This record gives sequence, C-alpha cells and structure tokens, in this order.
Amino acid sequence: MDDRLAPNYTEEKLELDSCIAITIIKEEEKIVSFSTILHRDMFGNAVRCVNRLYKIPLYRYRNLDHYNRIKFATFEMIQQQIQFAKDRDYDIIFMSRELKDINVKNQKSFNSTAMNRWREYLPDKNNWIYSPNMHLVTTPEHIKSNWQSILYYQLRDDIELKLKSMTLNKYRKLFIKGI
Repeated sequence: MDDRLAPNYTEEKLELDSCIAITIIKEEEKIVSFSTILHRDMFGNAVRCVNRLYKIPLYRYRNLDHYNRIKFATFEMIQQQIQFAKDRDYDIIFMSRELKDINVKNQKSFNSTAMNRWREYLPDKNNWIYSPNMHLVTTPEHIKSNWQSILYYQLRDDIELKLKSMTLNKYRKLFIKGI
C-alpha cells in the first residue's frame, strides 16, 4: 500500500481475529474505503464501529460530503454497522478516537473535538451520546493512547456503557505533562 497511513493497516493492527465484520466500499471494482466492527472481551456486549476506517487518499479529500461533515460512504457504512450490531443482539455500538493533548486541555476543548461535532451528522443522530470521560479501549492501562474519547449508541434502552473509564481531570493528571 503506497500511503502514509499504511502502518495503521497491518494485519496486526487490523486485529482481524477480533473483528466480527468488515465493511468494504468499492468504486469500479477497486476498494476505496473499508472499516471493521471490533469486539474485545473488555467491551462486554458492546462493539466498536468504523474501526480502522480507511479511505484511499483521493477519497479522503474528494467533495463527497454528507451534511458537509461525514462523507456519504462513511455515513452509509455506519448505518450498516449499526444494523449489523442490532441484528446480532449487541447492546452498544461505539466509535473511539485518540485525542491530542490540546483536545484535553480543558472541558471546552474536549467538548469541541471532531468526535463530538460528528454526532450531529450521524445516522439516527439523536441517539448518539458523547461520553464526558476517557475510556480504556485496549490494554495495558498505563499507556496513554489506550484511553480514548468515545461516542456511543445504545441499541437497547435498559443497558449502560460498561467500558472502563476515567474522568478528564484524572486523565490529564496521569498523562498530560505540566498539569
């Protein structure tokens, strides 16, 4: 793969053995985008959608916006992945993102991250919840990048998110120098 992001898409990084599905988007028989639905035991009955989302470079910058924020293909991908998770009786579907230090400087910067802004443009947008905490999405716990911001969707009303979490203040104290 001739792409600056290629190191993110190795067999090891994709964790295909932990993926319950993969969504592939083709244009003229060429793969232009893909992502997986990831399940780890630590997620309980939740799954991570648009995991390792990849778009070919041309596709990343093309003007194919849906509501001017989410690419139409990504919007469709998320819709399909929500339905897949519902059909298999998962309780929660979520997306996560590692944040830069500037994004966790204070509550205002945390709330203005792209992840929170995307919520407005997602399928079934009123059902997505932006967590005020940082969540552990892989181990070990002492690695900063393993704690991520999440946006989640409850597929059942009677279920709470069970991912291990910490407050933004605790995250800053543990991982951000100079605080």
